[in-house]
Amino acid sequence: MRGVNKMKILVVDNDTAYREYLEEILSLLGHRAVGVADGYDAIDYVMDHDIDLAYIDINLPGMDGFHTFKKIREIDLNVSSVMIFKNIDKELVKNRHQEGVLFFLKKPFTVYEIELIDNSFKDILPIREDTMVIEALSLVENF
Repeated sequence: MRGVNKMKILVVDNDTAYREYLEEILSLLGHRAVGVADGYDAIDYVMDHDIDLAYIDINLPGMDGFHTFKKIREIDLNVSSVMIFKNIDKELVKNRHQEGVLFFLKKPFTVYEIELIDNSFKDILPIREDTMVIEALSLVENF
């Protein structure tokens, strides 16, 4: 597997199996991936480390994924996110691109889906984020 330039990626998911699976895929794609189990640990990690991207489960216990990402962006406005979900309210996704959410990824996900997201960063990051989110929202509507 081969992806875009190496990124520093934080994976935030309380489900150990999904978190470790995603860390492994991202590592195989050439990135530095680190996983934490909740939003509080994610914030602590970002306080001490630079990251480029965060994969965050929306349904985290304690502090949900959207609130976690908001706090991460208060620390580093340049961090973007892929939000992970099993079930989602479409109203929750509206206008998230303005907050730095680039994609929504439905569980269970495949290596192929991660590769698609990874490969899209080559083409998408240099252009406006809202172009990418329009595509992401259309994918969410199909779930």
